[in-house]
Amino acid sequence: MSTQKKRLGDILIDCNLINGDQLKQALGYQKEKGLKLGAALTELGIVSEDDIIWALGNQLNISFIHLNADIVEPAAVKLVPAEFAREFRLMPLYQAGNQLNICMVDPLESEAIETLAARLSMQVSVSICTKFDFEQTYTAIYGPLDAGERMTGDLPPTPAEPVGEKGDRGIPKGLEAPEKIINYILGQAIINRVDRIHFEPSEKGVIIRFRTCSCLTRKLEIPIKVHQEVISKLKVLSQVPVPSGGAAPVMAVGHFRVSVSGRWVNVQSMFYPTVNGEMVILKLNDFSNINIQIGKGGKAVLDEIVGFVHANHGILYITGPRESGRTTTHYYVLSSFDVEKKKIVTVEEPVQANLPQITQIQIGQNGIGTIKEGLELALLLDPDVVYIDHPGDQPIAEELAFAGLGGKTILTSFMAYDAPSSVVRLLEKVADPVVIASSLCGFLSQRLIRTLCPQCRKPGTLPPEIAERMHLPTEPSVFEAVGCDACHQTGYAGRTLVTEFLPTSPTLRRMMIGRQSYQEFYQFARKQEIPTLEDRTLALIASGETSVDEFLRLF
Repeated sequence: MSTQKKRLGDILIDCNLINGDQLKQALGYQKEKGLKLGAALTELGIVSEDDIIWALGNQLNISFIHLNADIVEPAAVKLVPAEFAREFRLMPLYQAGNQLNICMVDPLESEAIETLAARLSMQVSVSICTKFDFEQTYTAIYGPLDAGERMTGDLPPTPAEPVGEKGDRGIPKGLEAPEKIINYILGQAIINRVDRIHFEPSEKGVIIRFRTCSCLTRKLEIPIKVHQEVISKLKVLSQVPVPSGGAAPVMAVGHFRVSVSGRWVNVQSMFYPTVNGEMVILKLNDFSNINIQIGKGGKAVLDEIVGFVHANHGILYITGPRESGRTTTHYYVLSSFDVEKKKIVTVEEPVQANLPQITQIQIGQNGIGTIKEGLELALLLDPDVVYIDHPGDQPIAEELAFAGLGGKTILTSFMAYDAPSSVVRLLEKVADPVVIASSLCGFLSQRLIRTLCPQCRKPGTLPPEIAERMHLPTEPSVFEAVGCDACHQTGYAGRTLVTEFLPTSPTLRRMMIGRQSYQEFYQFARKQEIPTLEDRTLALIASGETSVDEFLRLF
């Protein structure tokens, strides 16, 4: 198959995404920078990559797919050499009879399609993908994109090497150098939307495991000797001192960012010595793709809360257990402020991710040894918005409250079960409830709920005690997790955020000043028709989005 020979500029004009003047501007920029027209348009900010993909799919009648290594068949890869795939940014997907299905970043590259069809004597069917997905999948299938010299685009007569061939270190051949091992592991993790990467040393080697949706899966194993080289490189990236002169390693935390197709993925690194060597845990956060982090429903809820925070100064307390997404929520709210008009300062232990144009103070660095010292410095920097992780004892909580009374917006967090218990726990820390109540913006309690994989979920049973709590006229159809290749055998495809938001009000402030009980705050929230975290999760069970097991795991 050959795509229609139509120019990208004409397609975008036909779709009313650009006009003639913008096309002329982009063509001039393209000539000046030596770029393709699509890259010129996106660099100038005239259109986004998503706009181009939509226009091409609409005009050429081709489908868009989320390209990843799991949907690429090894037999199809053997038909297309790595150099040709890299040159034309295409990925073979599968062969069906005399038809080869491929995915391309630029389906207007008709020369590549025609060359493939002629050399293979096959029909070629084309779909479109993002540059980011192509680069990550190419790295997983063929190896690093920068390996070797670019070819002219001609297909060599010999087939490509078999996919998946491993060296004696448990990684693909040609990737044995420490830098390439790190790039390979990070690339695999980003493709598969991994939350954490574990480097776990043992007597025989180092096991690399990925944690996705709270489930650990083993990926590969590397020798101890290579592990030490990898650790040194990771410490340099993380700006963590490398011990010298035979000094014993100590626990250390750092962070760095990986740039992938213009997107920044934040990586927090933790190094910890064990009896078999240093353990490393890398925590990945892609704050540019909030839908993956907390789901579309969670984003919609946070957008409402962001509007409330902007309209009401004071302190927003974000609470929940560990792994409930509190940091993601904080960063999302912070990113909603205009940094050109607002001074934003954070005090973190440790910094989870680098935030552009935001002043971030890390406890333990630059002479700042405690949260209290960090807060004092933050308030001296003339901020409009302050984020401080875990306020701790009474003096800090009350100092934050006075800052909120002064017109500043404060974001902070601590661990609590739900919104009513958050109020009670906060009041237990302070001597003066008046200043705490008067500076309040609201309490946001939350959980991250795993959502079932739609490819493999199966009908399940609803325990009577859970059915009773749902208060539904008829028993809903519920599902349970199974596990398949699409979800990496976890049974879950992602996570979504559930929240319980208790906003400030005159009645709530009076109740706080009176130090009322948990039960009274709980009943007050119910009278305001604020659903509990359990109620929101039960609704996800009833809609088939999560399982009873997930509910019982968290509540």
